[in-house]
Amino acid sequence: MDASEALKKAWEAVEAAGVPDSLHEVAFSRALDLILGPPITGAKPEVPHTVPHAQPVSPAQENKPPSSASGELSEDAFYVKMSEGTGVGKEILERLVHIDKGAPHLLIKGPQLPKNVAQAQKLITLVIIVSYHYFTGEVEIAFSHARKECEEYNVMDNNYNRNVDRIENFISTGTGQNKKVKIRRALLDSFSAGLKEFGNISE
Repeated sequence: MDASEALKKAWEAVEAAGVPDSLHEVAFSRALDLILGPPITGAKPEVPHTVPHAQPVSPAQENKPPSSASGELSEDAFYVKMSEGTGVGKEILERLVHIDKGAPHLLIKGPQLPKNVAQAQKLITLVIIVSYHYFTGEVEIAFSHARKECEEYNVMDNNYNRNVDRIENFISTGTGQNKKVKIRRALLDSFSAGLKEFGNISE
């Protein structure tokens, strides 16, 4: 379900329920949670039992991947954490993204990107947004990270916002430089399908 469809269904549910005007905002947020699942509240979101991929590593688990001496998540720990959270194999992630200067960046070469600019924008944005979530633990990721990456790969154009808003389960907040994506379980669960749809990347 894309963002516009989710928002439309949530608003229709609020109107159908006859909620007083003063409670519209709360009711709308609750309806959106019921449609897409609640917002992720930490860097290691719990995966529902119905989801076939592995559970994220918890702090209490043994053999937890190490962090670097500076306290930042090590690159190997990042791959393990993202693989367990999304169900995408660690080997795939190692060929797709890497950590450079303390931040996730796309690793694939320009010619490997989709020829269609909109598809390339979606692939880059999906990978960078989800990678930042697992690397930093943040649950609202700024679009600016993905925009910079698209500029680096020379695939930025005036249709960028419209194109990436069509990524399944993308819910954005704010405008301009303050625009962010809220990380929800539905987005992480659809990450693997997004890689296949936008970049023909699969196991």
